[in-house]
Amino acid sequence: PFTVSLFKDDKTLDDSKSGTVTIDSKPPQIKLSSKSKFSSQQNVVIDYNVTDFACDDSSCSSKCVGIKSIELYTHDGAFKQTVNPTANDCSVKSSVSIDPKTLNDGKSSVFAKATDKFNQISGETSVTFNVDSSGPEIIANSFEIFRKGISISTFSPTGINVDVFVNISGNDLDLNTVRADLSALNPS
Repeated sequence: PFTVSLFKDDKTLDDSKSGTVTIDSKPPQIKLSSKSKFSSQQNVVIDYNVTDFACDDSSCSSKCVGIKSIELYTHDGAFKQTVNPTANDCSVKSSVSIDPKTLNDGKSSVFAKATDKFNQISGETSVTFNVDSSGPEIIANSFEIFRKGISISTFSPTGINVDVFVNISGNDLDLNTVRADLSALNPS
């Protein structure tokens, strides 16, 4: 709070006005979230929520200088994006979409910092997730042909039913999407 007073020449009070000034002494805070796993066929979506506070006192509720920028990045430099909010709001909530080809296969992390309009910088925060950019793999020497439960190496394609087995491995393998072209076993 402050008061501005106007005094007469004889040093008696002529007029007085009071007001308050809020001093923004705190950097913004940022939180990141995402799904835990992404395939190489879908963009990685990172949700961010930034809040700026002027101070810890309850009188500072909904008061701040505003968010100047939000920087999202990987430590290896493969991804970097800066968001500059246009509104003077004390909170910004949105998301960024990242091409999975820019990230490493397996565990990846995206980091973020937010800066308010007084250039106060938040602490660094991060979110970790997995990107599966490896296709399924056929296990070597797992291909087998069976006739009535007995492994065979040759068969006649006319009128004889056989079962074909092959082991396929993949981190996010969906059995409903596995297809095999076995037409070479019976060209007719």
